[in-house]
Amino acid sequence: LLGLYSYQGGAQEITYSSDHWKRAITCAVCMETLASKHKLDKQRAYTIGLIHSLAEAVIDSESPEGTESGVIGRLNNRLKKYNHSGLCFNLLSDWGLPSAIVDPIRFQYSPLDCQTTGKMACLLNLAKWITGVVREVDELPDQALGPDLLVLNLLGEGEQTLWNLVTDVSDSLHMADSIISGNYTAC
Repeated sequence: LLGLYSYQGGAQEITYSSDHWKRAITCAVCMETLASKHKLDKQRAYTIGLIHSLAEAVIDSESPEGTESGVIGRLNNRLKKYNHSGLCFNLLSDWGLPSAIVDPIRFQYSPLDCQTTGKMACLLNLAKWITGVVREVDELPDQALGPDLLVLNLLGEGEQTLWNLVTDVSDSLHMADSIISGNYTAC
């Protein structure tokens, strides 16, 4: 995380909006919850979710924002997302992070291509969709179409389980927000 603060992108100073932090924490909590369910390392999963989202914030701060509409616009936006995952991979590799953290981020849009940590890449793909639902943002290029059905099937997740995960993550974040706000009655 220190690398994110020390990274100097061009001449401007990078600042993270509260939305970036909320998305990062949401993705991290999703990853932790999914990893626990699938008997994978929860701390590594949390780290992947957090670092992935913050690295994307670094990349976003250096690229002009704007979404296009129409068929060509959707294709361009999809290509930009794939390009962002490559830029995040390069940035995190340059920081010397291990492949167990970097590979799931590299293959977040094509988790079946990841031969080293494929299951974690599948979890990140699903966590990004859940993050988009919880935070009501387009985390994935095809957010409105729902999660990748092949990824869901490989993980053995059903529709009801998926919505239970969305509710669990949302409840966990609500409780954390309450604690941070000093409202301990929600606990």
